[in-house]
Amino acid sequence: MRLPIRSSICVLCLLIVACQPVDPTTPAATEAPSATPSAAPKSAHAGYSFGPEISAEDLSQHVKVLASDEFGGRAPGTAGETLTVEYIVAQYKRLGLQPGNGDSYTQTVPMIETTVDPTTQLTLRGTAGDTRLAFGTDMVIGTTTGEPEVKIENSEMVFVGYGVNAPELNWNDYSIDVKGKTVVMLVNDPGFHVADESLFLGKRMTYY
Repeated sequence: MRLPIRSSICVLCLLIVACQPVDPTTPAATEAPSATPSAAPKSAHAGYSFGPEISAEDLSQHVKVLASDEFGGRAPGTAGETLTVEYIVAQYKRLGLQPGNGDSYTQTVPMIETTVDPTTQLTLRGTAGDTRLAFGTDMVIGTTTGEPEVKIENSEMVFVGYGVNAPELNWNDYSIDVKGKTVVMLVNDPGFHVADESLFLGKRMTYY
């Protein structure tokens, strides 16, 4: 996969910031086919002219282009990735930015994709017997280890609430022994379901 090198381009900053969680303690290996950045798709600038200053209208245009059906989700290794790289590089050139990797605006980033065997099952053993969960319908699993096979066998499960450890907020769901065990936790933050803004910013997704 090839990614544009970081710069001050507004749309890239916007996309990066939008993906970052909020910290409530502060103020509110297969390489994909390389793209050959040249120019943005013809439809990208259809009837639109960017202004000399940063504006909400220009940012909106960037989002409309990158989120359009033509870009197909922008997933790595797809035609959408190629279109995205070409579009961002075209914006770099429009702004007069110089390449940051020799004579290239991009750099190669190796990636590994892990695909779960669709026949995989998860078996939960309890006092009432075994419960088998099928992949894709009853559960989904994944790993970031890059290993060809990952197994978890005979692991005791421990419920840890939201799985939050925030000493500065006097909150620790890991006050029990979880070493060598599988932790089970709720999604979101402690303040989500009760909509309490004083607990981890309420319904907002936070760093924790």
